[in-house]
Amino acid sequence: MVLGYLLVKAGVKADEVKIMGAGGNTMPLAIEKDSVHAGMMVDPFFTVFLKQGKGYALVDMFTAKGTVEAMGGEVQGTTLLTRPDVIAKRPATVQKMVNALVKANKLIVSSSGEELAKVLPKDLAGDPKLYAESFEHSREAFPPDSLVTREGVARVIETMRAFDAVPAGMKMEPESVFDNKFVLKALGR
Repeated sequence: MVLGYLLVKAGVKADEVKIMGAGGNTMPLAIEKDSVHAGMMVDPFFTVFLKQGKGYALVDMFTAKGTVEAMGGEVQGTTLLTRPDVIAKRPATVQKMVNALVKANKLIVSSSGEELAKVLPKDLAGDPKLYAESFEHSREAFPPDSLVTREGVARVIETMRAFDAVPAGMKMEPESVFDNKFVLKALGR
């Protein structure tokens, strides 16, 4: 979705590029070996790639400033998706899942990168110093209250319209695709 929007925004047609999948840990090598010319990465791979001087960021959406510059506003990122029938049939399970995500988000936003690196398994965090640095770079991507915003969802719908993932004539209000009631309950509000 983000890539499609950025291409359309830059005036690049779908047939002018070849889009292929590559894993976060394989993307840096693919760029280095010229198998791909540009890629989207997550941290810590993004930070490592930049620190090694093997490339530079065309767009940095780990920061609020970079996201606004690239997307024209806030974009809703991490979400928990399910169908309305699942919510209706299993609200207690949905609440437990949301509770876990809110609890994890609270830990993330209240901890330093160094503290998080210490609690993660070594095989997940890798180099603790690098993990801490990459986390601090992307800290802004984590909302302090875990709430989904209307503006963020509206921006996602707008970006999807740019390349017809949501047809131009289709009416879709942001409120019709998200509900914060489980998050609010998890927050004790």
